[in-house]
Amino acid sequence: MPLAMTSILSMAEANHAQVQVAYYEVYMERCYDLLEDKSTEVSVLENNEGKIQLRGLSQAMFPVTNINMISSHFTVKF
Repeated sequence: MPLAMTSILSMAEANHAQVQVAYYEVYMERCYDLLEDKSTEVSVLENNEGKIQLRGLSQAMFPVTNINMISSHFTVKF
């Protein structure tokens, strides 16, 4: 994950784009939002075009500019 996020952040910086983060896990065929304190279950839906949508998934409310912001705000240990 750290290598992927570093690459994504580098591409975003080069293209003057912003990055927002959603953080979830799939466990025993259920999806949980890890940005919420109570590990809220997220509905996994498929639209008419076959694209997956995660209803109820939250996103970081601030732009992420470096890998340290992710590890400090989301208690992810890299």
